[in-house]
Amino acid sequence: MLHYRKFPITDLPRETDALTKWMNDRFVEKEQMLEIFYKTGQFPKWDEQTRSVHGDILLDPTPVYFSAKTVLLANVLYAGVLIATVVCLVYPLCVWIGVLF
Repeated sequence: MLHYRKFPITDLPRETDALTKWMNDRFVEKEQMLEIFYKTGQFPKWDEQTRSVHGDILLDPTPVYFSAKTVLLANVLYAGVLIATVVCLVYPLCVWIGVLF
């Protein structure tokens, strides 16, 4: 079961101390909700922003897949540029000064 609440960004305090207090208040609410849940097996309905989802929760792996592919591609391209730099610039320079034969 997944339980969540959404809060409009405009309702959040902007000052650090006020935001810290707001977050602590949400933590206390969460603990109260869990206490009720453990006793009754159900979350209380607090307001229209509160939702509970029952059953299997499936996450879409697509963003992770494309992120991994992008990182892999970036590493391959970086290695290719590095190898091309060595082959095209460093190797001829070493041959020219006589370090490599």
